[in-house]
Amino acid sequence: MVGTSRVRRAAGTKTFTDLMLHWEQNRRVSRGPPATDPTLDLAYLAYLAAGEPMAVVAHRRDESRLRPGTLILHTQAGEPITWFSGRFPRRVGSGLPMRAPIDVNEIREVDGRDKWRVKSQQFIVIDTHAEGEPWSLAVPVIDLDLVLAAFAAVSS
Repeated sequence: MVGTSRVRRAAGTKTFTDLMLHWEQNRRVSRGPPATDPTLDLAYLAYLAAGEPMAVVAHRRDESRLRPGTLILHTQAGEPITWFSGRFPRRVGSGLPMRAPIDVNEIREVDGRDKWRVKSQQFIVIDTHAEGEPWSLAVPVIDLDLVLAAFAAVSS
């Protein structure tokens, strides 16, 4: 796994530091839209074959609660989709790979006790099975299409 300096963050995964370093993104966010255009992330997914990974904030269900973490999308890696605990993995470490085939069962709004951990108006829950193992991930609504496209690319 690579450090965060070589990982491109998706539109819904920008940090405060990202916005301060890129004035045009900061101005865009102050008017309401995301820092970058989510459709550019979908186009960038096609270029992931060049070897550059993309990070998406993703909370993963662990027993009865959602744990914050990062989903790394890297189609040329041995494990193309891997979840790491914590907001942005700063060190090389082992993550939990989502192995193909990835079947999406349900996409739903954040509800119940999960609203205490995740902002329900900014996140959406994806219930999947990856190689038969159940996964429940809360990802930013802005990045939903990107994550679904990555799941489809890995599963095909």
